[in-house]
Amino acid sequence: MIEPVSRKKSPGRIRVEAVVLEYLYTSLGIVCSERIKAQLRRDIQDFDDPARYLEKVLSDSDTLDTLNHASFQEATLTAIAELPA
Repeated sequence: MIEPVSRKKSPGRIRVEAVVLEYLYTSLGIVCSERIKAQLRRDIQDFDDPARYLEKVLSDSDTLDTLNHASFQEATLTAIAELPA
């Protein structure tokens, strides 16, 4: 879902996100839902730290550390939370 902050700062991002969300829903039947850090924390296996430290999931991995940037963190953490148990 579109972040409240990006509504004002990134109208281009809003358009891209809207197109991606529509494609995922109409073509692939995937419904994207909004989650807060506490919900992501719950869905990521073996993560017991407070939700504010979720970025640690990325920084602890050599492979995922390159995605530990503000532009990619949310999407990457959401993808990790979606992995099957």
